[in-house]
Amino acid sequence: MKKHFKSIAVFFISSFLLVSIDAQNSPVEKLDDGVLIHLAGTPARAIRLQVVSDNIIHITTSPVDPIQKDTSLMIIAPPTKPRWSVKTNNQQTLLSTGIVKVTVDQSSCVIRFEDMYDRPILQQEKNSSLFTPVTIDAGPSWQIKQTFLSSPGEAFYGLGQHQQGIMNYKGEIVELLQTNTEVAIPFLVSNKN
Repeated sequence: MKKHFKSIAVFFISSFLLVSIDAQNSPVEKLDDGVLIHLAGTPARAIRLQVVSDNIIHITTSPVDPIQKDTSLMIIAPPTKPRWSVKTNNQQTLLSTGIVKVTVDQSSCVIRFEDMYDRPILQQEKNSSLFTPVTIDAGPSWQIKQTFLSSPGEAFYGLGQHQQGIMNYKGEIVELLQTNTEVAIPFLVSNKN
């Protein structure tokens, strides 16, 4: 009887280890507030989708995996617990709330936002995430570039105070650099909300 019990215990322990190893090698990891997608063979090595509210999904794309914890001097609102679900396969991950759906293509890293009726809100252009290592003030950093597609007639406002006299930044190149007469604020608002 003792021999039989030992073989069952060894079986359960080895099965547990195999399941743990398989979960660690899974490209999609479910988190309390969203998902973390581990990628290979693309400029982005990890993409984290965090559900902030029914209509806000915070996305972090990183050239390194694991994604480093961000430090901030901002006061962060206490987390809410919106309802969300995730579906994933080898090609894509779909995270949805009651208002918005976010799809990540795991081979191309293309991120697409849609409403619940499958109408496009925002889509990243294919092969548009570029991360170039740079040194700023003797410290390592990244120069990033991401390109998104927008519909005709869509306008973009924001980005701070600039002296070029441009109101709608659609199709414009803007260098976000803080100087004496330039105030760089990396936020945009679309006329389509």
